Amino acid sequence: MKRPWLGWTIYGLAALVVIGYILKGGLYSGSSLDFTGHVDGKPAYKTVCHYLYLNGTRDDVTLADRRFCPPLHP
Repeated sequence: MKRPWLGWTIYGLAALVVIGYILKGGLYSGSSLDFTGHVDGKPAYKTVCHYLYLNGTRDDVTLADRRFCPPLHP
């Protein structure tokens, strides 16, 4: 006799564990480019990466020359 509910229960628990692990480590939710002023006559920018956690969001400022945010928070 097959028990299909048992397989779906295991898949559901595995999905919850994976989602919890990703949110505990910080999941990338977007970024913004902010103008910081002029350096040597050129405009200077900073990249602000936004990460989603279980207890809210957090913003991280990256280097000015790096405009890319990693998908999982380092």
